[in-house]
Amino acid sequence: MYIKRPNYLRSARWLGCLSGIVDGNTIAKLSMREIRVCELLKDNPHPNVAVYYGVCTDTARVVGLCFKKYDGTLQDVVDRDQTFDAEKAMADIEIGVAHLHKLGLVHCDLKPANIFHENGSFVIGDFDSCHKIGDPYRLKAGSRGWCPIHIHAIDLSRPDVRLAGWQAASNNLHKVIIEQGQLQFFAITDAPLNSLHLTDPSKWHTPPRRIDIDRIYPPLAPGMTIYGEEPIELSIDIYIKRLDLLGLSKEHFDDDIVLRTTRREIATCELLHANPHPSICDYRGVVMHRDRMLITGLCFERFALNLDELVRSQRWFNAGACMQQIEAGLDHLHGLGLVHCDIKPQNIFVSFDLQRFVVGDFDSCHVRGQRLVDKVGTEGWTLDRFVYAHREVDFYGLSLIRYWLECKGWGAPMAGEEYMSTDEILDGNAGSMLDEEEEEKEEERQMDVVEVQRQPESQIAFGLGAVEEFNRKAECLDDGDPNETW
Repeated sequence: MYIKRPNYLRSARWLGCLSGIVDGNTIAKLSMREIRVCELLKDNPHPNVAVYYGVCTDTARVVGLCFKKYDGTLQDVVDRDQTFDAEKAMADIEIGVAHLHKLGLVHCDLKPANIFHENGSFVIGDFDSCHKIGDPYRLKAGSRGWCPIHIHAIDLSRPDVRLAGWQAASNNLHKVIIEQGQLQFFAITDAPLNSLHLTDPSKWHTPPRRIDIDRIYPPLAPGMTIYGEEPIELSIDIYIKRLDLLGLSKEHFDDDIVLRTTRREIATCELLHANPHPSICDYRGVVMHRDRMLITGLCFERFALNLDELVRSQRWFNAGACMQQIEAGLDHLHGLGLVHCDIKPQNIFVSFDLQRFVVGDFDSCHVRGQRLVDKVGTEGWTLDRFVYAHREVDFYGLSLIRYWLECKGWGAPMAGEEYMSTDEILDGNAGSMLDEEEEEKEEERQMDVVEVQRQPESQIAFGLGAVEEFNRKAECLDDGDPNETW
C-alpha cells in the first residue's frame, strides 16, 4: 500500500509562498477535493484507474490517502530504458481517461509521472488536479510543459462561453474554437486567450463565426456501415478519425469542401469494406452524432505507428516486404477503379510485431479518371502537373517512398550513421549528396526498374521511369479528356 501525504515544501514551490499554505488552508482544500474524487472512483472502479483504499487518519484529521502500490511510473520505465508495450500503454491511458470523462471528471495533469504500471498494464493516478468537467481551474491544475500554456483559471469560469480548443497559427495569431451552449464558433485572434477576450470579440483579429455543423458533418445515408453512436467506448483495436476543426481555415466555412471530402472518403471506405484486402487498412463504419443523424467520425483498425514514425525510430524491418505490401494494396485499389492520390510514409500504417504494412487515409482517394478536386496529395509527394486520377499518381508516390527508404537505410539503419532529411530528399538534393558507392547502387536500381518494366504483370514496373513517361505523354494530351489511360 502507498500512503500519499502532503509535501509542504514542494507545495510551497508551486503556490509561491509558505504563508499561502498556512493562512489559506490551501492544502486542506486540495486534499478534500482529491478525497471527493477518489471516493467517486472507489464507487466506480476501473482497471486503468489507480485503486484507492481510503483515508489514513490521526485522531480526527486526515493525514494521508491510501492507494495500491504499483511497480513504478511510466516516467521510471522510460528513464531506465526498459522495454515495454508502448501501444498497450497508450491504449490503457486512453481507456482510463475515457472512464474519468464518463464520470464527469477531467484529470488535468496527465504526464508520465502520473501513469503507474504493474504486470504490463498501466493506470492513471494522482488526482489532486482533478476537476469536474466545466469547473474553473482552482488551487492546482497541470504541470509545466504538459498542459496548454494559455489555460487560465478564469477561462472556464463562465458557464455560457467556453474555450474548446486553440492552435497557434502564423504571425502570432491563434485559431480558436469556442462553445456557447450547443453552438460552436471559429475565429482567429492575436489577443491573449482569456475570458476578457472571449467575451469581447472586438479585440479579435477576425470576428467569431458560427460553425454550421450541417455543412461539415455529412448526414447518414442508406447503405452506410454504422459502428455506433457518440460517445464511443475507447478500444485498443479501434481508431476513430474525427474532423479537426482547428486544422481548418475560415475559408472552409464558406464552402462545402469539408462535407464533400468526407462524403467521398466514406464512399471509398464502404467500397473497400465490401472488398477487403490485408494490405488495406480495415474500415469498421461511421460514428453518429448522439442527437442528430450526422456522421462525426470514421472508425478504422488501429495501428501503433506509421512508416515515417517507424523509420524515425531506427528499428530494423524488411523494407522489401514493406514495398511489396504497399504495392499489393495499391493493386487492390486500382482493381476497384480507385486511385489513392496521397501515397506517402505517413499514410502507410504499420504493425511492427507482424511486419504488416497497410495503405490508409482515404480522404484524397478519387475514382480513376476523375479530375483531382478538393483535397488531394501532399506537397513534395506529388506533382502539380497531375490533373486527373490515374494510377501514375500513386506510382509516383510509391517510387518516392522506395527512394526515401533507400536514403534512410532501407530498413537497416546503422548506428551513428547520419541520413539525409526528408526535406532534402523531396527537394531533389538527395542525388547530389550521394557518395560514389550510393550512386552506383542507385544506377543498379534504375537498371532493375527498367528490367521490371518489361514485365507487364508487375504494377511496380512503372516506378520513376513511368512517371517520366507519364509526364511526357501528359504534355501531348488534350486537357479535356480525363479518361485517357496508358
